[in-house]
Amino acid sequence: MEHIAPTSKDKLVSFPLTEMNDAMDASKTASSVLTSVSDGELTPIEGSRVMGLIDSYRRTLELTDIENRLKAWNMTLQQIDKRLSLIAAKAPDAPNSAS
Repeated sequence: MEHIAPTSKDKLVSFPLTEMNDAMDASKTASSVLTSVSDGELTPIEGSRVMGLIDSYRRTLELTDIENRLKAWNMTLQQIDKRLSLIAAKAPDAPNSAS
């Protein structure tokens, strides 16, 4: 059976992981991983792999934040555009300078 589906060579890594909601949280979590490696709770290779996962998740959080900011900015621009359209519609016509 190992020839069809070789057994995994990785072992499970278990340690406390803080919740990550933004890049600052990811930074704190990365610090805890470094501490775990320093304390011998994780091997350097395990720590490196976990750090890679944290970094990928951090980038996902950052991109999500950027996307949310762009959506909010776009909504603000649309609201400004609507207000300017209303102001322009209410403004009296400019006098004809040709006469």
